[in-house]
Amino acid sequence: MRPATDLCWTCQKNNSQINKSANLPKAEKVDAVRRQEEHLRLASEEREYYKMVCKEMKAHVQAHLEEADFAVGHRPGKGTVHYLYDYAQQLHYPANLNQPGPIYFKTPRKCGLFGVCCKAIPHQVNFLIDENVLKQQTAQFLTSITSSSTMD
Repeated sequence: MRPATDLCWTCQKNNSQINKSANLPKAEKVDAVRRQEEHLRLASEEREYYKMVCKEMKAHVQAHLEEADFAVGHRPGKGTVHYLYDYAQQLHYPANLNQPGPIYFKTPRKCGLFGVCCKAIPHQVNFLIDENVLKQQTAQFLTSITSSSTMD
C-alpha cells in the first residue's frame, strides 16, 4: 500500500498530468506545468490570508480574555474563531490493564480519537470514542460532542 499524501485533489491531478506528459509535445508540457504553478500560487495566497486571519483572531481573543471579568460572569465577545477537527478511527489500547503476561498486548480494544482545537487559545480537547459507540451512529455522536466542546 502506498503512503497517503497531503496533496489536494487538484495538485494530484496536475502532478499526474505532468508525469504523463513526458512524451507529449512541448506545448502540452508547458501548459501542465503552468496550471500547476498557477494552482500553487493561488494556494499560497489562500494560505497567507488564512495565516493573517488566524493572527488577527488570536490577538482579538487574547485581548478579550484579558478584559473579561470572569468573577462577575463571562460574556461572549463578537468575532470569528477557527476550530480544527481531527478524527482517527483505529486506535488500540489494552482492554484489561490487569491482564497478565505477554497476552497483555494481544487483545487490544479499538477506539476512535476525535480532537477539537481552537487556534486562537490554543487549546485542544480530545474525545476517546469506545468501539461500542463506533458501531452505532458515529456521525450523531461526533455532532453532539462538537457542539458541546464549542459551546464551553
